[in-house]
Amino acid sequence: DGLPAFGQLLERLRDAPMPKVVVCHGATRGGGMLFPCLGTAVLAHSDATFGFPEIRRGALPGVVSVAARRRLSPAACEWLFCTGDAIDAATAQRLGLVDFVGSWEELDAEVARLERHFLSSAPRLRAPSPLPAS
Repeated sequence: DGLPAFGQLLERLRDAPMPKVVVCHGATRGGGMLFPCLGTAVLAHSDATFGFPEIRRGALPGVVSVAARRRLSPAACEWLFCTGDAIDAATAQRLGLVDFVGSWEELDAEVARLERHFLSSAPRLRAPSPLPAS
């Protein structure tokens, strides 16, 4: 029952017109990987880990595997999906899943910087108004 709703969540996040800033800490696994995979800017605390453990239950990642291909190479996806291995924040950054790794203070500063950047760009980020009917 939850799979169609999860697919709808993926579509809504993917298609949302605004930037999506994702901050991860601790273990991000399985379906929770949807958020960093669809983030515009993905920040991680140095304690963060990431993984797709579904293979350990005899399955491959479902809906989230589509999102993962937005940030991870085909080779990284294959390795992570088929091994179920968890990776640390530094490895996630090297693979392209994460953009910034730091302490809480560094993450707070980066979130504030991104907020200023996105707010100053807000007029350019808004969808154009529809043309009046003639």
